[in-house]
Amino acid sequence: MARPYRLKFENACYLVTLNGVDGLGLFVEKTDAKHFVDLLDLIARKHQVILHAYALAENSAAMVLETPMANMSLYLQGVQTAFARHIRQYYVQSGAIMKDRYRAKLIEKSEVLAETCEWVHSFPVRDSSKKMTPASRVKMLKTYPFSSYRYTIGEVEEGITSPKELLQSYGSPVKNRAAKHTQATESLLASSTEAWDQKAKASTIAIGSESFVKQMEQKHKALVAGKRVKGLRLYGKKTQGISRNKVVEQAAKTFGVDKQEFFVQQHSSILRPVISAFLYQYAAMTQKEIAAFLGLGSAAAVSLQIKRLLTLRAEDPELDKKCKKLEKSFARS
Repeated sequence: MARPYRLKFENACYLVTLNGVDGLGLFVEKTDAKHFVDLLDLIARKHQVILHAYALAENSAAMVLETPMANMSLYLQGVQTAFARHIRQYYVQSGAIMKDRYRAKLIEKSEVLAETCEWVHSFPVRDSSKKMTPASRVKMLKTYPFSSYRYTIGEVEEGITSPKELLQSYGSPVKNRAAKHTQATESLLASSTEAWDQKAKASTIAIGSESFVKQMEQKHKALVAGKRVKGLRLYGKKTQGISRNKVVEQAAKTFGVDKQEFFVQQHSSILRPVISAFLYQYAAMTQKEIAAFLGLGSAAAVSLQIKRLLTLRAEDPELDKKCKKLEKSFARS
């Protein structure tokens, strides 16, 4: 199967869906779902991707994302590769994990952002194989932990998405925006999604107004024909990032250690996981480059260090506090 041409340009917005191979069950265990969400967040910050909404079902995921750096493929490649390593470590040692390639359609943010996010947030309930009453379907929506819905409507205080623009699309008054999103999302559970399905299936390239869809289809046709299209990037561009030496120096200052401590293998030390994760997130280094820099042997070893930090931060409030302090210092750079 030929690799599809992706329309990639700065500030493009997409509806993306991922599917595991039949029978695999990507997110059967809560720990796996939690790890995938952590990866969505970690790698989004690395590539400066904005997440408007996401939701995980048992064997699939859907998300609405925006790419200021025209680098959707780099972002999704990072997420899929890291999660595949996780699945192979604990479950399946061979064979494909994802069913085909991810699907991505451009969306016209000014026209269909709210509708798209409503569809994504209702997705796990509609995809569920459980037999549920209308009331139990609404209850699942309100309590389901692996979606951005509860954060969007203000039910939980922390989340990885940026719901501001989504809520703004509901207009005034401001105080009613979350309620409007709730009402619209719940209505998808009680009624057919036929209207949305028709809009989403009208084009294989884009979702939005007739003029937007036509414009994107024309650009895609030109790209397939081998023409250069103004404003489009075939592969996206790599984020420049902060210098690796500055990342090491700032991490050493925050954790009160000598810089060389990060390069020494120490059993049970948190320093290797910390520096691996922050070099990956802020220095725009690949895991292979980090492995060579720190002497970790392989990209897989770096992936495990990053994964270890995510687990340790969830268990250790003091470590999480230091990491947040370090994140803030780089945000100001």
